[in-house]
Amino acid sequence: MSSSKLSPNEVLLLDQATLKAPVDNLRRLQKVTQKFYEHNLGPTSTFQRDLDDVLRKSAVASSSTSSADTPDGGAAQRAEMLKTVEGMLTKMRNTKRKLAELSAQSAAATQVASARLDHLAALPDSSDAAGYPAWARKRLSHQLSDYFLRSTPPLKRSAAVLAREEGIEELVDVELWEELAKAEKGLREGRLEEVLSWVGENRTTLKKMKSTLEFTIHLQAYIELCRARSLDAAIAYVKKNLSPVTVSELSAGGGASQMEELSRAMALLAYAPDTTCQIYQELYSPARWDNLLAHFRSTFLSLHSLPPVPLLHMSLQAGIASLKTPICCPLPSSALSTSNKSNGNSAPPVHPMEGSPSAECPICSSPLGQLAPEVPYSHHVNSTIVCSISGKVVEGDGGEGGQLVALLSKMTGEGRVYSKEGLALRASQHPEGKLVDPHTGEVFQWEDMKKVFIS
Repeated sequence: MSSSKLSPNEVLLLDQATLKAPVDNLRRLQKVTQKFYEHNLGPTSTFQRDLDDVLRKSAVASSSTSSADTPDGGAAQRAEMLKTVEGMLTKMRNTKRKLAELSAQSAAATQVASARLDHLAALPDSSDAAGYPAWARKRLSHQLSDYFLRSTPPLKRSAAVLAREEGIEELVDVELWEELAKAEKGLREGRLEEVLSWVGENRTTLKKMKSTLEFTIHLQAYIELCRARSLDAAIAYVKKNLSPVTVSELSAGGGASQMEELSRAMALLAYAPDTTCQIYQELYSPARWDNLLAHFRSTFLSLHSLPPVPLLHMSLQAGIASLKTPICCPLPSSALSTSNKSNGNSAPPVHPMEGSPSAECPICSSPLGQLAPEVPYSHHVNSTIVCSISGKVVEGDGGEGGQLVALLSKMTGEGRVYSKEGLALRASQHPEGKLVDPHTGEVFQWEDMKKVFIS
């Protein structure tokens, strides 16, 4: 199999959430449309009742022979029926306008889903294919936009500009991230209206996820009323939003722990914010807002199947994991000592690796090293040696990178490993053609070189 052949399951692993947002949006629009239709045109709707009433009155009026004998000849009844019909027509016009809006939104969501399917289906079979660079550029632009949208407002604007210039607007969920940013801004400013509105729109899905977010929000609202010492309002709020039955529903059946937390919070009616009791100080702590913000963000991302870290970081970390060594990112001393004490049933002991960072290593010499602590060390059956002179991978017994040799110092007994071809190149650049160790400056004879085998 060619090394350039692409495996769709592996290449598209990071793009599995690309279709989640438009599909969820289509599902939500379908439910909204269905509920709106049933409410306005269903068998139990006001429109249907008015229609049945008009038809009944018309049938009665047409079969009655006494209407002509009335003083007004049935004019009052006809006026009432006409008024009812006009109201029905007004409702129908409003319903038609709303259904047209929902239809347009569904068409837009369908177009987005179709565009994303086309993008994923356009993955070439090989990285050598003519269309792969353009496909990879579009994917990289998508990952950069995702990274920008998770950052500060200026970068969010950059994401919109990048998406427009690269023609990937349909791949980027700008509205989704704006919705998240709006709710997060409200939480940072101590407001709960935005996040409660979002919870109301997604209550069914949150129950399926067994999320306790809504309970946490209502509890925080109650705490803020206690902080303001609006005790009557706090009691009323608890009765309305945090009754035992409601708590059980909001915590998806696991309401025991939530009831314990609520019982403890009820004591805030007697304890003011300046209390010295640690338990109630923690309930009044501003840090609860930070925890609520983190809880909401994780719930929002989980609901939309969005990863908690940027797609760009995930792509970079996949490459970093194949390059990272203890030289690039040293093991913590605590982890080292723990590993060395491991028994036969645990992982083998890890020993400190000798060496220094290389300018040729992207982990050692670039900002990518900041992502290295988050990924595991690479595992190789055989070591890979790169000559610091030629910059080529040395195969050991010759080949493209050359033969692997070592120069052993006669003074210290320590040695450094290079490729034979790299040393020959360095010697050819020396005025006297001497073989000089590039790091120590020590002069060697050619017969001093020791052949090294990779293990």
